[in-house]
Amino acid sequence: MSILDRDLVRAINSGRCFALVGAGPSCEIGLPSWNKLAEGAISLLNPKSHASVMDHCKTLYGQKDYPSVFSQIESAIGLDKLLQYVNSSFPQQKVNGEVYSFLAKWPFAVYLTTNYDDYLSHYLERENISFPTRRNSQNDLLTLRGDSKGVIYKIHGDCSTPSDIVLTKEQYGLFRNSDTRKYWREKIRSVLHMVNLVLVGYSASDPDFKDQLTLAKELASPEHPIFMFAANMSKKDIRQYYWEFNIRIIPYNNPDGSHKELHRVLQRYDPFIAKRGTAHLGQDPIDEEKANLASSIHIFTRLNLMGGNNTCLQKSYEALIANELGSRPCGETTSFPILQKELANRMGFQHLNPHSFQTAIDSLYRRGYIEVEQQIHCALSISGREILDETKAERELRREKFVGACRLFLKKKHPSLDKHAQNEAIQQLQEGLVRAFEKRGLEMAQATFGKNTIDLSTATDILEVINKQCSRIKNEDARFVLPNACTT
Repeated sequence: MSILDRDLVRAINSGRCFALVGAGPSCEIGLPSWNKLAEGAISLLNPKSHASVMDHCKTLYGQKDYPSVFSQIESAIGLDKLLQYVNSSFPQQKVNGEVYSFLAKWPFAVYLTTNYDDYLSHYLERENISFPTRRNSQNDLLTLRGDSKGVIYKIHGDCSTPSDIVLTKEQYGLFRNSDTRKYWREKIRSVLHMVNLVLVGYSASDPDFKDQLTLAKELASPEHPIFMFAANMSKKDIRQYYWEFNIRIIPYNNPDGSHKELHRVLQRYDPFIAKRGTAHLGQDPIDEEKANLASSIHIFTRLNLMGGNNTCLQKSYEALIANELGSRPCGETTSFPILQKELANRMGFQHLNPHSFQTAIDSLYRRGYIEVEQQIHCALSISGREILDETKAERELRREKFVGACRLFLKKKHPSLDKHAQNEAIQQLQEGLVRAFEKRGLEMAQATFGKNTIDLSTATDILEVINKQCSRIKNEDARFVLPNACTT
């Protein structure tokens, strides 16, 4: 195996690679390793009232069975107190670490992490990059797809979600085997089969290391290598995983549990990794259909009802029908005349185009998104509701990304603005973009997805939009910030 894996560099530089981040980067900035965390948790026990539990925990600790240690402690003192201890182990002061700095600068599309802390998010913010955080509930994973970008998924939850955290032996068992967590296993595996994956910062002594190796074995193939920066791996194991599974392990030593050596390994690769925003970073191909339909992009693309050679009008009808039916209780039917009337009222029309309406109904029915009864009543199907829920989650995620990026911009360029003033500016910027799309949607989309530019010297209508939104901001400083944000 090469010292520098060219396939690893190519995978990361594609801009579509996922990272699965273990405890290593957090340990490097001073957070306790698994054995230190378990050792501290044992000290929570009362030597008198918990004597037998303490003895059992010490035995399990010597066996490096840390999840079982946490199980015993949870039974003795309760989950809430245990999680309070785990949360208190995160340093409150500013911390500096090289590993997270590399991971934030490298162009990973999505980060999955088994860590409970938020330092990955903090380091991305330092790089002026907004990555919203999702956890491991079924709703959180709605937006996880092979083409996802710009999100952190905490697949073991964290201390803020006691019902979803993965810490004790029983919790690991639930996520590995139970029917209630089947969605979690299937979603993660199905998505990771479609992407390049790099695992970073796992050690052979980590409680979930076997889980990650099992996952890597499932995903790897001769045409699809899995890359792993892992500590304390023997040369024999490294060769075995490479030849039998095409798992490319990039090893480093970790004698004290601090993962300091991981920094030096990443530093070796860093000169060859394209940084975010550089010309060397692989770009997704332009979606011509999105560009052509961008004046209605929020209706046609975000609702994910693209289909065949349908006209723009039919697509808008499909989106509106699905959204209207989705607002009703599950299984409730609506007659076509009532549905047409309600849609017309919502759009401000006297009546709808009957041909386009019927064509849209037929299209939704063929794809299984709606159910039709007696050719006059319809309801959203289970499949249709799932698509709609996923679309709404994706839309909210994109909105959160936008707000996060705006806030980072304002913090960097206008640090004197307080949070209320930032919120005012961001709110008016969102409304202004909607108005601008109404006036120049296609032109803006071509500038976004193509090589065209918008000549603002002739865009008096856009200037009018900016002025109108600025006039609605009460904070004077924020009022003057908005034009800068609009034209940056």
